[in-house]
Amino acid sequence: MKKQLIAMVSALAMTFASLPCVSIAAENVPKPVLQYTFDGNKQLADQNGKNELKLSGDASVTDDGNKGKGLLLDGTDGYAELPDNILSSDMTITTWVKINKFTTWGRVFDFGTDSNQNFFFAPYSGGASRVEIKNGATVDTMDCTQETAKDWVNYAITIKGDTVSYYRNGRLIKSKSGIKDISELTNTANYIGKSHYDGDAYLSAVVDDFRVYNTALSQDEILKVMADGEINADVMLDSYAIDDEQIVTGYYGEVTAEAVKKFQKNNGLKETGTADNATLVLLFDSSAKKAK
Repeated sequence: MKKQLIAMVSALAMTFASLPCVSIAAENVPKPVLQYTFDGNKQLADQNGKNELKLSGDASVTDDGNKGKGLLLDGTDGYAELPDNILSSDMTITTWVKINKFTTWGRVFDFGTDSNQNFFFAPYSGGASRVEIKNGATVDTMDCTQETAKDWVNYAITIKGDTVSYYRNGRLIKSKSGIKDISELTNTANYIGKSHYDGDAYLSAVVDDFRVYNTALSQDEILKVMADGEINADVMLDSYAIDDEQIVTGYYGEVTAEAVKKFQKNNGLKETGTADNATLVLLFDSSAKKAK
């Protein structure tokens, strides 16, 4: 195991040997129709200084965001409301969330009108994380392993045609096809942190960089949005836990490539044997399955 960990770090060292920083900025990614970073003079406005969020209850802007400020939701009655009519047949919702307390059915978002028409993502239900789309009697549900981390996590939900997909920290967790056209939902009550069901709890978390796109982002585009800046090679290598006695040589050979491939296979990535963007982001995700 230790040899394979060294090999993985060696791959990174070789990749970045001559580069002080590697930029994977979110260039060539479609622009979001809404983006809330909670920074600047108009903290509740979108990237264009318009479409201000409406805060209710004890929701507030905090200095403890993932990058700058963020939206603090207390889990009692705090939530934010977005503009009306933001759903489209193809779309992506992506955001950073740091859960403070696990609340059953607490929503990262719940877009719709009421308990008969809604599209939501809840990372914790007491048994699963859930993405659900309901239009009257038609209900499309996708359950995955529920969230257990209280660290910053990036969530992305994409809809492309009749397929919904759930990404956690850039890794595709699950997809489901055969869903109905989401644009048919009436959506005049679009919430961050609040459910359309009266019995559900509010989200207890800090939310940052909340984005809505009117297109389905690819996995590579999601990773670029997550990075949205530069990755420093020294920081990345320091992040990886190895013993002081283990030496990184920077040599990239068959052992290194094989270790990278095993890691990629274990985590549902394309087995290339190279430390590409998807591998780099996932390598430092605490939920990643290490090479065995």
